[in-house]
Amino acid sequence: MNQKLADLLAGHESLYPARLEADHPHVVEKIADLWGRIAVEEYFESLILDERCSRHGFQPVVMGEIFALHNHYIALRPQPPRTANTWGQLTEIGDVRLDRGAS
Repeated sequence: MNQKLADLLAGHESLYPARLEADHPHVVEKIADLWGRIAVEEYFESLILDERCSRHGFQPVVMGEIFALHNHYIALRPQPPRTANTWGQLTEIGDVRLDRGAS
């Protein structure tokens, strides 16, 4: 068991990717090493999306573990505050300055 990943998943032990580790231990090690860095999201994407078309792909159970880890990681990420009007903070478009005081 990768202790670093196990510690990161404390409280969510059911998410530990036992089959992924059994079949692809290097992938589990890399996920644990990248966890908390922007690069982990890119790595998850590279595991989920086949960009080379030459891979055989993961077994469905392994893919499910990768998806579960990725979803858990995303859920832990701080979310930016939402505003009622996404474009409301925009003050200019190109060379045109927007007048927000006029109604």
